[in-house]
Amino acid sequence: MIGLTYFVQWRYPTLMKPLSAHLQVGGPDGGLLRDNALVVEGGMIDYGSDGPSGAFDASGRQLSGVELQRLCPPDNDAGTMLSCYSNNHLLQHLQYQPGSRIPDFHLIVATGYLGLTAVALAAVWIIVRRTNLSAG
Repeated sequence: MIGLTYFVQWRYPTLMKPLSAHLQVGGPDGGLLRDNALVVEGGMIDYGSDGPSGAFDASGRQLSGVELQRLCPPDNDAGTMLSCYSNNHLLQHLQYQPGSRIPDFHLIVATGYLGLTAVALAAVWIIVRRTNLSAG
């Protein structure tokens, strides 16, 4: 049962296909992340040398780490970085589960647990019925 609990926690964010959006870095989220939304993937910007950075230009093309460094040189000041991202209209890709899906997730998980309970009860019933319980 403990293993099942960990499995459900691991797979919970992807029980239903996550929604995707491009959001302006440092800008308002437009209400996408309200009501207990769960961010599944994205939102991180990486200054890796040649790989993808996680930042997108205004047209939706993903920037490499080198392009991002050229556009907004790394700085230790978060405010300066956010203003550079905002001035260049950079976007970040986000996969999320909206809060409105919480009841659906609970229904999926509860149905799975009820199904496993029914299988366990049936197995116990079969084992008890086949056991010879003579007193004497």
